[in-house]
Amino acid sequence: MRDCDHAGHRVYARRVFTNGTVHICVQCLTCFKVCKLPEHGNRPWLRVDEVPSGRKIHDFIDREDAL
Repeated sequence: MRDCDHAGHRVYARRVFTNGTVHICVQCLTCFKVCKLPEHGNRPWLRVDEVPSGRKIHDFIDREDAL
């Protein structure tokens, strides 16, 4: 299987964990992985104020739910 380069398929996503905590990340809509981007310090989880203004925050898609 070829590795995904995430190009053109990244969105900001809101993930709610089972304990109720909410985290913001960048998720690839092709492979459903959390992307670490240099513009966000290569961190998987972001603060809400790091999302550019005007960008929609989507619901996180769990890989198991998508397959």
